Amino acid sequence: VCVLVALASIFFSCEKETILNNSENSLLENKTNGIDLSQVPNYLDGKLILNLDTLERFGDNLISFYDGEDNLMYNFSSKENFYNWVKYRTNGSKIIKIDESMDFLSDYADKCGAIAYYEQTGEILEEYQLVADSIAKIFTGKNKNLIMVLHDLVACTGSEYAVAGAFWPSFGSFNNKTTSVEAPLCLISALCDLKWFRGTRFYITSFAGSLDHVGNFDNKAESLCLF
Repeated sequence: VCVLVALASIFFSCEKETILNNSENSLLENKTNGIDLSQVPNYLDGKLILNLDTLERFGDNLISFYDGEDNLMYNFSSKENFYNWVKYRTNGSKIIKIDESMDFLSDYADKCGAIAYYEQTGEILEEYQLVADSIAKIFTGKNKNLIMVLHDLVACTGSEYAVAGAFWPSFGSFNNKTTSVEAPLCLISALCDLKWFRGTRFYITSFAGSLDHVGNFDNKAESLCLF
């Protein structure tokens, strides 16, 4: 475990940078509430699209990105296209490292036996949690106690499921139920449509408030990272 933690720390180490160009207080003062993502314009690899069925052909390769600063949905057909675009955004290098961290943790879940252990016990393997926590510290610094509340109906109604902490590999009985979310302070987060950070990823950044409808990601989320 110590060796894996050390390798992860070396691989993901980077110069500390500000999470947002704006202060957290500024973000909260200007928070956006009640965004319905089914009504937000969608772009695919830089081009406006009107038919969202176009996105389905990319399967697990698709990465979607909602930025609260400009209220647009950006979609990318490949990780390469996503990285080439996001590196120029606010905290782009940090977002790329978080994405690489999820890839690492997804692979590590197989290697350390965390998936089999979870299926048998419903609990996260301690070895896996230690590695995930060590990676999370690189991005969070001081604990911020970030929380996102998932809802199974639009407009943040119905049953809810609160997620706290950096890496959350499964929502248990709430898998495939998220339709809307509340994020009191969402700096960088990514919903994944499969457990263990696999499948399509949907990033939400620079946002505080509620998403009344998560658009083409409705009823898909099974895991999440939150920073």
